[in-house]
This record gives sequence, structure tokens and C-alpha cells, in this order.
Amino acid sequence: MSDKFEFIDAEYAAYQESGEPYVPSIVKMCVWMEVSRSGFYEWRNAPESATAKRRGELALYVKKSFGDSDDTYGYRRVHTDLVAWGVPAGPELVRSLMRELGLEACQQAIEMAARNCSLAEGAVFHSDRGSNYTSREFAGTLKMHNLRQSVGRTGTCYDNAMAESFFAALKNECVYRTQYPTREHARRDVVRYIEFWYN
Repeated sequence: MSDKFEFIDAEYAAYQESGEPYVPSIVKMCVWMEVSRSGFYEWRNAPESATAKRRGELALYVKKSFGDSDDTYGYRRVHTDLVAWGVPAGPELVRSLMRELGLEACQQAIEMAARNCSLAEGAVFHSDRGSNYTSREFAGTLKMHNLRQSVGRTGTCYDNAMAESFFAALKNECVYRTQYPTREHARRDVVRYIEFWYN
């Protein structure tokens, strides 16, 4: 039963942040999941419950994974880490915990890029239609850095697959085979790989 409550809690929070004009109510979500509304609120508001204690323990693992990634992992990659560590938790629970903890990878990644290099004004940030990329908060982050937002069409994965293929090749054929003494050395090596080999 707690798995259903966790799912409802995570989905309701995601809907609220997505900017969607229609947000299903807790009541409707409880009906759809065939659980009682009172049971959901009792579960969510019980601070000393076994669920609350479990969430507290999971939060430590989530923080470790996120920190080890230099604050760049989204909930899917954090969930993958937890699976590798033998820590049972569904991806929706991980997403809910990261939201509670304020761990926002895609924004924290844009801010890091802006700190570390000069972003070209009007450059395009392209992504899939994940709720973390389509939120108003993320759009505001892009606007603050004068970046244009682009998302793939619904149900079309080809552009994202192409980008992922490129980054996989970059990592396997270049980055993972080299130890960079400085950030500038890494930048030059990546540019050399892209301009003179990959292209």
C-alpha cells in the first residue's frame, strides 16, 4: 500500500511543478489507485512512521549519489546508483526525495556550465519532454542565461538517441582514455576530438 501512496505523492508534486493547466486532485488519484484518501493523508502526515524513517535513510543515499556526480545526476541516474548499491527504492520515490531535498540536476548543470565557460547568447538547449525540463523553473533558468529552449516532439526519440550516441562515443573514445591535468587540457582535447575526428 505504501508504494501506491509514494507514487501518488510523487506524481501530484510533479504535476504541480509541470505547469500543466489540469492537475488531478489527490482524491481522484486515490480513486484511480484504489486506495483511500484518509489512508493517504495518514501515511503522508505520520512523521514517525516506518515510511518516514525509510525516507530519511534513503535520503542519505540519494544525497551521496547526487554529490558523487558533482550535482549533475537526475533521478534516473541516482536510482541506478541505488540499485547498484542494493538499496530498494522505486524511481518515483527517488524523484520525490530529490524534490524534497532541493536536488535539481538539470538547473545545477546549467549553472555550472555558466560558471565554467562563456555560454553563447541565444544558444539552444535541446532535451526530451521530461517534467524536469518542461518546468517553469527550468525555463526561467534558461531565460536568465539567454538560452533558447527546444524539446523533441512527443513520442519521437530519434534526436535524443543521436545525442546520447554522440556523448557515449565521446566518453568511450576520448574522455575515459585520458587523464586531464587541467580543465583547459580537457577542453582542448574534447574540441580536437569533435572537430578533427568525430565530425
